[in-house]
Amino acid sequence: MRAAKITVVCLAVALAGCGGRRTITPTHGVAYRAAFGGQRAAPARGPVDPAPGLDSQEAAIIAASYRNSLSPKGERPEQEPQLLIVAPQKAGAAARPAPSVPGN
Repeated sequence: MRAAKITVVCLAVALAGCGGRRTITPTHGVAYRAAFGGQRAAPARGPVDPAPGLDSQEAAIIAASYRNSLSPKGERPEQEPQLLIVAPQKAGAAARPAPSVPGN
């Protein structure tokens, strides 16, 4: 009987704590709305003038003259420099040895 009274009192106290209405102030959620408002996309604008600078032909000429300046004097590079593209390794993966290296 005593345990039942304690249970009833605990439930009454718990329900009394949940039953009060919270007063929401006029500033409730202002920071929340401001944070999400800052993430909105910018409104569409009219046409934009091209950025000042070099066009692709001018940039190619300047890049070629730079490559020529790096070559030894009296020599001109006959072809474009070769690029080596390597696939990125997965994180934590061990590097695979070359096929000529015997396995352990």
